[in-house]
Amino acid sequence: MSLLEIEIILHYSYSPDDYRDGNFSAPVVRKAIQMFCDNDMLVRNDEQHQQKFSITPKGQFYVEAILNVKMPVEMYRIPE
Repeated sequence: MSLLEIEIILHYSYSPDDYRDGNFSAPVVRKAIQMFCDNDMLVRNDEQHQQKFSITPKGQFYVEAILNVKMPVEMYRIPE
């Protein structure tokens, strides 16, 4: 997963607004949004909603997994 894709899914987990205020003109952004929709992590809302896309429970589960990654630690070892 790219940093942009992580940024997009994180955005939808906390913001009531669309990513980039709904400006999906960049092809890489459109591709990422489509990938998330194809994988049931984002869903397109109907016209009555302010936000064009919303995060799904599967998408939120993935965000929680990202947030639960532990900090890396340095380890030492004796060479054999």
